Amino acid sequence: MLPIYREREVGFIVRQARPRWLVVPSAFRGFDHAGLAARVCAEAARAGGPPCQVLVCDRALPEADPAALPAFVPAPGEPVRWIFYTSGTTADPKGALHSDETIAAGSRGVVERFELGPDDRYPMVFPFTHIGGIGMLFVQLMAGSGAILVEAYDEEKTPPFLGAHGVTLASGGTPLVMRYLQYQRRHPERRVFPALRAAMGGAAPKPPQLHAEVKRELGGAGVVSVYGLTEAPFVVLSSPRDPDEKLARTEGRAAGGAELRVVDASGRVCAAGEEGEIRARGPQICRGYLDSKLDSEAFDAEGFFRTGDLGCIDAGGFVTVTGRLKEIIIRN
Repeated sequence: MLPIYREREVGFIVRQARPRWLVVPSAFRGFDHAGLAARVCAEAARAGGPPCQVLVCDRALPEADPAALPAFVPAPGEPVRWIFYTSGTTADPKGALHSDETIAAGSRGVVERFELGPDDRYPMVFPFTHIGGIGMLFVQLMAGSGAILVEAYDEEKTPPFLGAHGVTLASGGTPLVMRYLQYQRRHPERRVFPALRAAMGGAAPKPPQLHAEVKRELGGAGVVSVYGLTEAPFVVLSSPRDPDEKLARTEGRAAGGAELRVVDASGRVCAAGEEGEIRARGPQICRGYLDSKLDSEAFDAEGFFRTGDLGCIDAGGFVTVTGRLKEIIIRN
């Protein structure tokens, strides 16, 4: 769960997912997570739910012998391993069901499209429990690349910390790419990311001029984009080898085995360049929702996930996102 969730969201998730354990820090960024967890689990028990124990994990944790763990036995099929909650456009959070393979499929696309390897260093400067955090953990395990972990972004301390640890792919989405650029402008005397190959955009609209500014001022190939959702991670990726015009104005092409189409309001599949709803099908798409009643609206008759995003796909397969079918509020 994302650490910005509070009693309404956490309470709903505990009642719906019915976990045996709720693992929290005692406090994080001034908020009492342990107190919230205790209240939520007590309320769930009063409502007749199964017992949910609270495990508070802080800096000091007990040591144990990993040899005492039971041997790993692969389960048949592709069992659900992860439930990622997304607020979406409805009142209550929606729990998207993922297997290890659905996460791995999108992550393989990232490794291939960005050509990542053991020399790469990728920072985690956003909530690790976001699907992007888990997805990039899979990326790092596949590529052998290093992770630079930052608990909370600091405008003056984080960029030089990342640079000192050899960041090669500056992550965090478009909002953080803009922050990296602002830091560089405040400190023009040196390149903050001397080993940079590219900056990784996504998660918010991308100003077309941002690519050229990053390429000129931060270095590397400029901005490489990622497009996806909690239900459909890493479905569209650009490449450092793409032309500058495509890097500046599109999100890239379908990746990780994803199949894309754009559909207009009448249900007709749009031709190249026509605007409509972006829909995706492929191995990285979630298995539906924990509340299966939501599935019929989320998927069309051919199994394509309805993203709710408006956009178009050009003749070369490059995707441009133009808006949303429904208005939502994006926080920060």
